[in-house]
Amino acid sequence: MPSHPRPPRKTSDGSRDARRQPRQRRARQTVEAIVEAAARVLIERGPAGLTTNHIAERAGVSIGSLYQYFPNKGAILAALQKQEMTTTLGSTAAILNDVELEPIERVRAAIHHFFQSEAQESELRRALVRAEVFFESDPSNRASRAMAIEQIHSFLVANGLHDSQDRFFADLLMTTTASVAEAVTSRGEAVDLSRWADAVFAMVTKGLGRD
Repeated sequence: MPSHPRPPRKTSDGSRDARRQPRQRRARQTVEAIVEAAARVLIERGPAGLTTNHIAERAGVSIGSLYQYFPNKGAILAALQKQEMTTTLGSTAAILNDVELEPIERVRAAIHHFFQSEAQESELRRALVRAEVFFESDPSNRASRAMAIEQIHSFLVANGLHDSQDRFFADLLMTTTASVAEAVTSRGEAVDLSRWADAVFAMVTKGLGRD
C-alpha cells in the first residue's frame, strides 16, 4: 500500500511540531519553490481555494515532500508573509540608514517607499490579508511583526525622534502606514499615492510633536 505523509503532531502547548529545516541547496530550492507556488495559487484561487495539493502540484513536488517542510498551508502562508516582510524591512532599512537625509526626512521617504511597494505588490498583499486567518497565530508571523516594530522603534529612539521605551508609537506608525496603504491601493482605481503618503507622514509628525 502507498504510504501517506504523517499528519503533524501537536506539542504540549498545542502548536504544530517543527518540520525539517532545509540545509542543503536542493532542499532550500524546494522550499523556495513551494512558497513561490503558494503565492501564485493564492492569487489565482484565493484563500478558500488554496490547498497543499494545489501548491505541491504548482511547485512540481510531491505532497510528501511538501509535508517534510510545512505541516499545513498556514505554515506556508506564514513563510510567504515572512518573505514579503523581510524584503520590505530590508529596503526600508536602507532608507532609514541614509545619513544624507535628516532623520525626519528618512521617515517621510520610508512611508512613501512603503506606499509604492504596496502598489507594486498589491495583488499578493491583498490576498495575504484575506488569508491571514490561516497564519495569524503562527510564531514566525508574530516574530516578523515584532521585528518590524523593533526596527522602527530603534530608529526613532537612536535619532532622537522618540524618547520612550514603549513600542506603542512604533506599532501605531507601522499599523497606520500599512492599513492606509493597503486600503487605498486596493480600490481598483488611480489614486495619488504621494498625497496619501504625505497625509500619513503629517499624522506621524504630529504624534512626534514635530508638526
